[in-house]
Amino acid sequence: MVRKKEPKKVIKPRQKSGRKKGSAGLKQVESSPSLEDIMVFQQVIGDSMRTPNFRVEKWCAVHAPNPAMLRHILAAEGYTVFQWTEFPGRIYGMRKHKPELCHWVISGSVEIVVKDGGSYVLEAGDRSFMPAETYHTFRVLGEETLLYLVGELRS
Repeated sequence: MVRKKEPKKVIKPRQKSGRKKGSAGLKQVESSPSLEDIMVFQQVIGDSMRTPNFRVEKWCAVHAPNPAMLRHILAAEGYTVFQWTEFPGRIYGMRKHKPELCHWVISGSVEIVVKDGGSYVLEAGDRSFMPAETYHTFRVLGEETLLYLVGELRS
């Protein structure tokens, strides 16, 4: 008895409209990234870790974060932006803030421990979203000075 071969099923990756085919359906970047490229990296590829009231987006781009671009993105998202520097070993005890905050690390690393939510390490390019009134601690890790942007969500 001769078996009839069935055609193989080919599964093609879905592409988002308006994007060139490339890694994970993203536009391939050959020079400095545009605002759209940064946002695509953060939204599509970003490894998001979540607790009920706090989340972190990990930086996945191959290039280092550009402070001017990150500041522009935060402002476009409705944040008032401040740039901060903290020296190695700096520790802030349990605290909370009235406004909703976003921390975006430019260089260095920091550990944020959220009350009843876990411990998160942010490195260059990573960002955290912290709802208002979230209790947390903040500790600079390593020997490198921490440079980061703080965004306060405008009401």
